[in-house]
Amino acid sequence: SSGIIADDWEFQTFQHYFKQINLSSRKMFGRVVCRAGWLRGGSRHISSSCVDPNVGLTSEQIEYREAALNFAKSELAPFMQEWDVTEEFPIETIKKSAELGFGGMFVPGELGGLELSRHDGSIIFEALSQGCNTTAAYITIHNMVNAMIATFGTDDQKEQFCPSLSSMETLA
Repeated sequence: SSGIIADDWEFQTFQHYFKQINLSSRKMFGRVVCRAGWLRGGSRHISSSCVDPNVGLTSEQIEYREAALNFAKSELAPFMQEWDVTEEFPIETIKKSAELGFGGMFVPGELGGLELSRHDGSIIFEALSQGCNTTAAYITIHNMVNAMIATFGTDDQKEQFCPSLSSMETLA
């Protein structure tokens, strides 16, 4: 089988099926279902999935996702291949993500963070990864370090490190 979705009716059937079983993953048997057919690797468009990624999200979570996806489209995706080829660590781009609060997602507000849940963070990380997996992975590590200090650090350590990590003035 070629794996190409034959017509719009079949596409609607797939879309209905995935919504009915509330499948959050876009993968079915290792292939991504999309309006254009089955993607087989190579480059893909960020919004190629026919599964509505906003199903089951709160309005705030949809806003987080959209902000992260917009950042991924404008600041990560256009440069991802160049960064990989030149082995560049995009420090300025990573620091720019702090303007959206992506430096202290799980950190209390008094330490400069957003106080998001892990679910909220996973929504953001998934959206960022659509622009550049490597940069998104680094941002997850940065947030993990910041959260560990905020959770387990002494009061002095929290005050010393969390605000500058949350603003990404300091990178973990």
